Amino acid sequence: MAMMVESNVIKDNADELRLKAFDALLWQYNWLYVKQFAYGGVNRKEFEKLKNLFVEACQMAKVLLIDFVSKYDEIDTDDFGVVLERAEHWRVLHCADRWKSMYCELLPRVKENRITPKDKDKIFSAYDLLKIPNYSLAAWFIIEKEKGVTGKDNPDLLRKICNYLSWQSHGPFWYEYPGITFATKAEIWEMAEKHDYGDIHPDVWEGCVYEFFEDKMEEYMSEHDIHYPQTIPPEIEDRFTSTFLFIYPLFDEREICILSAMKGKQDVEILYFCIENGKSKLLSECITPVKMVHTNPWWTLVGEDKEGRTKEYVVRQILDVSLVP
Repeated sequence: MAMMVESNVIKDNADELRLKAFDALLWQYNWLYVKQFAYGGVNRKEFEKLKNLFVEACQMAKVLLIDFVSKYDEIDTDDFGVVLERAEHWRVLHCADRWKSMYCELLPRVKENRITPKDKDKIFSAYDLLKIPNYSLAAWFIIEKEKGVTGKDNPDLLRKICNYLSWQSHGPFWYEYPGITFATKAEIWEMAEKHDYGDIHPDVWEGCVYEFFEDKMEEYMSEHDIHYPQTIPPEIEDRFTSTFLFIYPLFDEREICILSAMKGKQDVEILYFCIENGKSKLLSECITPVKMVHTNPWWTLVGEDKEGRTKEYVVRQILDVSLVP
């Protein structure tokens, strides 16, 4: 993915931002995936967008996987089959044969606009393949960032973090429970999975795991004096539009930073991911937050740029946000 802006944030956090950008793209992909199978299907325009997302996601995943293999195996090769095999060896992806089929057969047909009726379903289901390196590569990055070691050095913790991230519907870089390490969250998640829930129906097991996990997280936060979700001060409450605030509180670090900016009457600098003409792009902008609008399932930041123009930014697509002094 070409980085379209010069920024110290990009230079200092290039690896993390590439993973966050991939996550942001897959979030858009997943929304169309869900709409197709749960909300009556996508229209023609949305399917064209999905095809563009598929092509871009494949290209981004390929770059990420090649870089991963180069780093951890010290193998520099143009043979993507070798890359897939090594990535599967490290459990960064599964089903290398299906990946080869997706890249060698489906991807060329989509690029050349000659898809078959069966290909339509394959484009939707490709999300299930692409999301695997989304969280597994993130797990490798997270363990290095938090522990200063690689997944090779602590495979058990890597397994736990991968497992935890694979269950999170928000994506690996959507920071639920900010201030708590992923290692801690992964340990508590495994505790929840292994807990004895007695004689329950399999259909309710997952809900029991989430409930147990949330209870244990609340205990952990209480013990370590960690507080959230953030409350919105009455003086700026009218700048938050949502009928779902009791369901979707502000707990992500990006949302908390925006809230702080509004409270302190400060500007923010954001790094924003978008797709233009089928290509991924990063925009760096300094804006004045005006309000936050929640339209299920996402928050949108409405702000003014330096020229006073009003713009909207889906918070889920903001890769980095910081207060401007």
